[in-house]
Amino acid sequence: IEQLFSWDQNADGNGVCRNYANIARGVLDALKILQNPENSELNTTYAIELGWEKNEASPGFVRHHSWNAYVTVTKTAIHTTLLDSTWADDSSLGQDPARIGSHEVKLDYTAERMFTVVSHFAEKGLIDEATLARELFEIFTPAPQSHFQPLTESNVEQYFSNPPLTYLINTQILQALNRIPEQIDFFKPRLAFFLRHTSQALKDHARQLHEAKPLLQSQAFLNSMVIPFLQNLKSLIELSKSLPEDFPERKESLQTCGQLLQDAFDHFGPTYIEQFYDILSMAEILGHTTIADQRLKNIASHPDNFDRYRLMGIVSTLGPDRLGPYKELLDIQPEHDTQALGYRKATTYFKSIYESYDFSKDTQPEIFYEKLNAVLENYPSKDRAYLHRFALNIQAKAETYSFDPHTLKLHSLMSPTDIKQEIRNFIEFNQEWDAFVKNCPGRIEWDKFINIDSKTQLTKALEGTKQYFSSAPLSLIQYKVIVIGNEDNVSDYLNPKIDIQHFISKDFAAIEALLKTHQASEFKGLVDRRAIQKKYAALEKSPLLTGNILFSIPNEELSIAEQFYEPLKQALLFLETTEPLLKSNPIQLRVNKRDKKDPKLPTSFIVKQSGEIILFADIKPNQVAPSLIKAAQFYAQFQKNISEVTQGKIKVNPAYDFQPLTAKTFAQLRRLASFVAPLKNKPD
Repeated sequence: IEQLFSWDQNADGNGVCRNYANIARGVLDALKILQNPENSELNTTYAIELGWEKNEASPGFVRHHSWNAYVTVTKTAIHTTLLDSTWADDSSLGQDPARIGSHEVKLDYTAERMFTVVSHFAEKGLIDEATLARELFEIFTPAPQSHFQPLTESNVEQYFSNPPLTYLINTQILQALNRIPEQIDFFKPRLAFFLRHTSQALKDHARQLHEAKPLLQSQAFLNSMVIPFLQNLKSLIELSKSLPEDFPERKESLQTCGQLLQDAFDHFGPTYIEQFYDILSMAEILGHTTIADQRLKNIASHPDNFDRYRLMGIVSTLGPDRLGPYKELLDIQPEHDTQALGYRKATTYFKSIYESYDFSKDTQPEIFYEKLNAVLENYPSKDRAYLHRFALNIQAKAETYSFDPHTLKLHSLMSPTDIKQEIRNFIEFNQEWDAFVKNCPGRIEWDKFINIDSKTQLTKALEGTKQYFSSAPLSLIQYKVIVIGNEDNVSDYLNPKIDIQHFISKDFAAIEALLKTHQASEFKGLVDRRAIQKKYAALEKSPLLTGNILFSIPNEELSIAEQFYEPLKQALLFLETTEPLLKSNPIQLRVNKRDKKDPKLPTSFIVKQSGEIILFADIKPNQVAPSLIKAAQFYAQFQKNISEVTQGKIKVNPAYDFQPLTAKTFAQLRRLASFVAPLKNKPD
């Protein structure tokens, strides 16, 4: 174990998710070695690494990331817990590209990602998908609209990548029904009910997309919101289309899907080629020819979007009346079937190495694949892993493309030696950038769509960026996300965009003038809120808390957060000593303005069955610590009573997590105790 933790976190390739996941597995293996094998309780416990390119369609999947499932096998069941060591370490915030948009520091992701391990077990033959679908369908409860939280600047980090659990179950059922069509008759009695509520859940999800788009960086918005939404929309379309035309709710479901597809096409146009073709496929299934024709027109005018294999897959599903525009685009030849096999092999390989890939129309990836494979199979594993963060672009000729720091650009005439050197230069450039931004006092990013005429200019831009920010006044960059792109735009004071040409020419006066366009006083509320969030970050590491401490108060009342800070800190320190049970049943803490529906003073808090504690913002500072202590003790007593009732042999889930804990709750627990007492000694 000591050897595992002697790694250099600052060395290239370290400090990222797969290092954490491997170390987590290694620690468990080391602990097992230290046990007495005759009576060790770890004999049947194993650590599995999940994520990266496996089970991407599973509800809760996180793109470009790895985490662990801890599995204990008994004679009757498999018990699992999903832990993310990377996201439990706040030092990985700036190093893990999958973490874009989220600064939550948390270890246990069992609820959010449980279906990723379910998919893993299904692949191994340990779970029968039809049986699982039936069991989930029997307990299916629609996701209440209230569970899709309205996303605001103050809560977007908590909710944007964590959809309601009921929605994840809904998604798993939807995917299973499409994979086991032969079992569909079993589900028909409640299928109309399921379609109606699934359509409503997708509408609620779409509403969240509109709320989140202006609040999130484009990469986080795409990976955590747009892609899962499009996957679920496609699954609902396929299920609805497979049903008889007179089936109840079928017509309504397809109408809703058509509206949502049009909305997604208009407002969330995807930039990755996979989502580009998903929308085209859905448009053809729904007969939405306007969207389909616009997509085909875009392919014809932008060769980089051309993907013969994906287009041929769509052609195989079309009727004769829709073949015309595809035949013209593809110029289909009889020998295509043989070409498609090589194409599929090449694109599968590229996807296993790169975040995304695309080719010019004149490039044959099945031929270039042999060259690239010959180079990469001898590459160090850490370099291959590093390339997962980037896109691959292959053009027919060298002079036909520009450069950007997100994309490794190659051309089909390059020799293996040239390819090897180009990859080495690309990795070294980005590792130098990573080292710079890690130590920069402000947050600096490349614009997603930046383009440069030459690699020399890109190198000069890096030199200029490092030189300016090494001595930039802290007041100009603190709390900002500064994006380097192809234009100047400082309309958003906290998210300014600076033209890369200023850094290439080292025009530092121009950069400083742009960053000074607005004074911090003009955005005092936003700046002050970020300062408060930074201050509370240390407090939120308490083992008694899950998630961030959320303040639902306007910017002009942020002084409340300052007044609450020290009392909350003292209360948490006291509770860590006196209520150890809360470490395994942590609380979610909120400070809210008191609404009309809330209890009046002198009531100072509400405790919910889920462990959410709401302190009201109008209580006096000297009431804060006693109120939190009393509320936490109340919740701890609730958990103790459940433990006494069940003695670890019966699982109890509150029916409504969002309901307050009251005297009635404890009375129900006492009734439950008398009911389950005769069951405790039953072997089953």
